[in-house]
Amino acid sequence: MAKLTLGLDIGITSVGWGLVDSESGEIIDKGVRIFEEGTAAENIKRRTKRSSRRLLRRKKQRIEDLKKLLKEYQIIDDNFKPLPNPYEVRVKGLKTNLTNEEFATAFLHLVKRRGSVVDVVEDNEEKAKESKSTKDVLSNNSRLLHEKGYFVCELQLERLKSGEKIRGTFNNFKTEEYLKEAKEILKHQEVDEKLKEEILKIIQRKREYYEGPGSEKSPTPYGRWFYDERGEIKYMDLIEKMRGKCSIYKDEPCAPRMSYTAELFNFLNDLNNLSINGEEITKEQKLYIIENFINKKGEIKPNELAKYLNTPLELIKMEINC
Repeated sequence: MAKLTLGLDIGITSVGWGLVDSESGEIIDKGVRIFEEGTAAENIKRRTKRSSRRLLRRKKQRIEDLKKLLKEYQIIDDNFKPLPNPYEVRVKGLKTNLTNEEFATAFLHLVKRRGSVVDVVEDNEEKAKESKSTKDVLSNNSRLLHEKGYFVCELQLERLKSGEKIRGTFNNFKTEEYLKEAKEILKHQEVDEKLKEEILKIIQRKREYYEGPGSEKSPTPYGRWFYDERGEIKYMDLIEKMRGKCSIYKDEPCAPRMSYTAELFNFLNDLNNLSINGEEITKEQKLYIIENFINKKGEIKPNELAKYLNTPLELIKMEINC
């Protein structure tokens, strides 16, 4: 069998290849595969689908966790099926004690649709518009609840009976408003206090942005829990995981590029390189500049530096920020 050499030319939007007989130099095959260039719109599309998958997965997990909890307290069994109108059951629970079947129906529905928390600033224009629209809906529904003195289920049931849609963004409420309703329902239920606490935890459960993806049960190289080179599950703080190592002290983490200490180090280097008529500025002058300009204002401009040093502006040719 002839010895073959494969050559690859890998680019951003294409991969070229050539297969050559190493002994004769004959070209066996060659070609190029061109890919469509990625766009911001495609990134948004992938991110939106990924977000939807996560929301559905976490919603399913909340439901499963609550079912498991209710089974532990013998409120439901494996044959349980929710009642047909959970909105009426939730309204009923605001004033009276519910049966086990009604209790499970009400809280499985609350856990499934536990509201929204819009607390981020979107850097994408389309996402920002969507976020603003969501905030408008949440604000309007909050206002209606306050004006009518309703809990969420009461307003939803009213809309249902009047023929309005109660699904979709129009029916979006804040998580804290669902939590307020859940607490009111639990006040009238004769169940264990520990169970009440656990239900409220599940309803308001939310993964923080800094936790990253994955978990101890589902490790991922992009999250806090991951497999090491031995195949064992390890934990690492994400911030520490992202920090690079110093080029000089190999075992020491380097400071973030935009940290105060790193910026101050660069600023002091600029001051050390600054001279006026061949003379360097004094240590006392440097400390005064740091204390009265950098620490208070975050920057010092050429005209400010010239005025402080009592030097003509043309001798100060750089703007120093920190």
